[in-house]
Amino acid sequence: MDVIPAVVFFFLLIAASLLVFSYISPLLASAERTEPAWQMVETGNVINFRQAAYFASVRVEAVTNCSNKIYRFRIWYVLPSPPSELRGIRGDTLSAAFGESQVEPVGSWAAAVQHYKVRYVTATFTNITNVAEVVYGGPLKIEVIDVREITIPPPAGSRACSFCIRITGTQQCIYSNSGVFIKIYNRTAVVR
Repeated sequence: MDVIPAVVFFFLLIAASLLVFSYISPLLASAERTEPAWQMVETGNVINFRQAAYFASVRVEAVTNCSNKIYRFRIWYVLPSPPSELRGIRGDTLSAAFGESQVEPVGSWAAAVQHYKVRYVTATFTNITNVAEVVYGGPLKIEVIDVREITIPPPAGSRACSFCIRITGTQQCIYSNSGVFIKIYNRTAVVR
């Protein structure tokens, strides 16, 4: 008597498994074809990816009214598929839209900070020096090997500096803010 319920339960379990996999298998196959963003996971300075990692960079300039020098940097992005044309950069996070893909930058950001009742603008740019256009295999480890700090104080008699990050060749700011002084961290990184 105890054998029949066990056999029925076993066959129901197999039938349920086949039913689930008949629905899940096509979904997984379509996910592989469309290469969604979950194919790439960034944890700290390690990037894990499923098939390939594609690197794209955008050249930017940082300008301020407290210095007549133009500072030039690169913002790097890692994508799970070949990057299409750059559609725009969202200034508050420096995340970029390449076609339909929205991507966060690798080690670059900008923000205004209030510290001891003094407001200042800080920006960090990370230039990856030894990168190929596409990397297969993975995971990638991005290590910072050098940091250069640039501090721009306001000139005598001025109370604040305005700061603007713009894509090279344009005049429109993708990020702008102001503070008593500006701190820029120019980092050099390598892929291991």
